[in-house]
Amino acid sequence: MSYINDALKKAQRDRDSRYGRFGGIIASGPAGAETSGRRRRVIGAAVVLVVLISIGLVAAVYYLQQPPASIRGVSRPAVPGNDRQGSAASPGEQGPAMQQAVTADGAAPAGSAAVTPGEAPKRHEADIPYKEALAAQRRGDYKRAEDLYQQTLMLDPDHVQAMNNLGVLFMDQKKKREAVALFDKAIALKKDYVDPYYNLACVYARIDEVEESMKYLKMALAINKEVKNWALKDADMKNVVATDEFKRIMEGRKN
Repeated sequence: MSYINDALKKAQRDRDSRYGRFGGIIASGPAGAETSGRRRRVIGAAVVLVVLISIGLVAAVYYLQQPPASIRGVSRPAVPGNDRQGSAASPGEQGPAMQQAVTADGAAPAGSAAVTPGEAPKRHEADIPYKEALAAQRRGDYKRAEDLYQQTLMLDPDHVQAMNNLGVLFMDQKKKREAVALFDKAIALKKDYVDPYYNLACVYARIDEVEESMKYLKMALAINKEVKNWALKDADMKNVVATDEFKRIMEGRKN
């Protein structure tokens, strides 16, 4: 009996050993599937990355081929065309009219003096100190601004924006005669340039010359209806706002 039992036990051990040898192969099925799935995810991520890089390269090439903003005629940031500023105006109030800088391509801004082709080189050279003067005037460095406007007018004696803005500086220095002379000259050179008309209205309003002030205010309004809004908010016009003529003009009445 012991012989038979030994034989049976040996046979059982042989079967167990065979299953053990094949156990690794049987268990490897799920692990192999997991490895395959991971490989597919890695490949998919790589494809997405390649597509994104390709899109980025195409966008970069397109952007680099576009002309810069200055070539497309976008205006540089500057003092807004109808932004009044002056020492007589308190914070939040309006002051004399200052003309905006020329556009980046050297052309005059809308509503300002036009530049003919023959004047372009001269104007371009003069606009370098002019833009610096605008920046200086904007930050309150009036002495620097005055010097640069004078330099601008030496390079281009017909630069009406420089005349107007220098006149604004003279207004604030109480140099009435010099300011009026510059505004008059700017008007003579550019009949439809609204800023010097409006500034003359301010000059005369400051010294209570109501008739002269209203004359130039009406001229300015005939060029640009926005002048009404300027005048209503402008501290320089405080001496005339209570007059019948000012009220009539603001209300649009003829008589």
